[in-house]
Amino acid sequence: MKYSEIKLSSNRKFGSFSTLILLLVAGYCFWIDHIPLSVVVITFAISSAIITAIKDSMLLHPNKACHMLAYIMAKIAGTFALGILFFLIFTPLAVTMRLSGRDKLRLKPISTESFWKTKSPNPTKGSFKTQF
Repeated sequence: MKYSEIKLSSNRKFGSFSTLILLLVAGYCFWIDHIPLSVVVITFAISSAIITAIKDSMLLHPNKACHMLAYIMAKIAGTFALGILFFLIFTPLAVTMRLSGRDKLRLKPISTESFWKTKSPNPTKGSFKTQF
């Protein structure tokens, strides 16, 4: 998926969300007794709420920047998560199976006439029920 294919949320929703986040940060700063920082963050929250209510089109560029940041973070975090999944789960499992001699994919060369699995000559009608 390309960044150009991502649909932006409305500027009003973005402004409401940023106001909510700023109010939560201000509440946390007030909770841990950082009153000056709390006042500054509340000022930003109020200005964000006013801009959202009066002219939300001013939030287009911050909305695009926030979506671009989220897109980049998702690319990095997704790659990192898949790497952790591969190296912490699949690699030790494969090494354990290799050391135990198990060949689940049947990659070892076998000298047989056919590589097809042998089946029973006449399957019963009941063997076709609940296949999946």
